[in-house]
Amino acid sequence: MTHETAVVANVFAGRDADRDCLFVELQMQMLDGCYQAFALTPPDIDKKHEAVSALCSLFKVSDLQDVRSKICTILRSWPDRHAPIEGLQVGGRRFTVSAFEKTSAIERKRRSLAEQIASARRHLAELEGRLANLSNEYVDWECHP
Repeated sequence: MTHETAVVANVFAGRDADRDCLFVELQMQMLDGCYQAFALTPPDIDKKHEAVSALCSLFKVSDLQDVRSKICTILRSWPDRHAPIEGLQVGGRRFTVSAFEKTSAIERKRRSLAEQIASARRHLAELEGRLANLSNEYVDWECHP
C-alpha cells in the first residue's frame, strides 16, 4: 500500500549520540495498530529547524510536540508495507523527504540497496573465513585432555 491513514503517536527531535547526527522523528500509528517511524536526519541545525518548521506548518501547529494525535496520510514510494515513509499529507498540504533532502526516493533506494549488498558481501567473506578456519577453532572434548 503506497498511502494510508495514520495518527502521530509520538514526536522525537534532537541529536542521536550513537550515530552523531541530528534527527526529527514522528512515530506513526496506522489504523490497524502497527507503528512506523517517519524520520529525517538533517545535516545541520539550520536544516533541523527548517524541517521542524515545515512539519509544524503541515499540521498547522506552532510547536512540533503539538502534532501528537494529529491524523494524516502517510505516503510511501514503494508498495511494501514496511518501506520507508516518503512523506506526510494533511488536507492538500504535503511534506516529502525527497523535497526536503533534494534527493529522489530512487536515489535513496539505490544507495540503500548498494549498502545492503556491500554489507552482505562483507558478511559472506566473514562466514567463508570462519568456515575455512572451522577445524582450527574446534575443540574436540572427546579427544582433548
